[in-house]
Amino acid sequence: VMDRKRDIHFLSTEQSNIQQTERYSVLHIHGVRKTADGSDVVGHRWWVAPSPREFPTEEGIRQEMTQLRDWLIELQKAPFEEDYLGPVLFEPQAAAEFFRQLLPKQISGSPPKSEAPNEWGGSTPISAAREGRRIFDGNWKVEDLPQKRGLLGSYQFDYEGVESQNLTLIKKGVVNELLMSRTPRKGKAKSTGH
Repeated sequence: VMDRKRDIHFLSTEQSNIQQTERYSVLHIHGVRKTADGSDVVGHRWWVAPSPREFPTEEGIRQEMTQLRDWLIELQKAPFEEDYLGPVLFEPQAAAEFFRQLLPKQISGSPPKSEAPNEWGGSTPISAAREGRRIFDGNWKVEDLPQKRGLLGSYQFDYEGVESQNLTLIKKGVVNELLMSRTPRKGKAKSTGH
């Protein structure tokens, strides 16, 4: 259970000073069970309300907990899906989301020291990208081609004024090159114009 309150101030050059108080309470139930192979199956139930008085009754919460438990038990017993080695097809929006979530931490050679704070106020350090790390099976290849005119996202110079470079980031499923800004790292002193 978490009770959050924050004051938001809106200040302007016209001497406006508006204060708004935002308050809400969160009730979170988190359930975990282990499968036969040792992996976790996880489930959550969330309630967010202006105050704890607006949460469900204790009986309602117990019913939700029971349903979550039963669902996790069924999930724990579910058969394993056989490995599929055939092609995987993505619609354009799904493909973009897949790469957006998977690749940045693996190919960013000069990332920030940590991610933005999470909802609990903590932050998670970003793992360092590493050349030679396998992140795909098979013959996957990922290129960044900012110099190729006519493509969405093409550019001649990055925001730091460094000329862009075409890079083969992933070759045969393995990290081949890293995107570098002017912020250096061990073994990588120069920007790649990214």
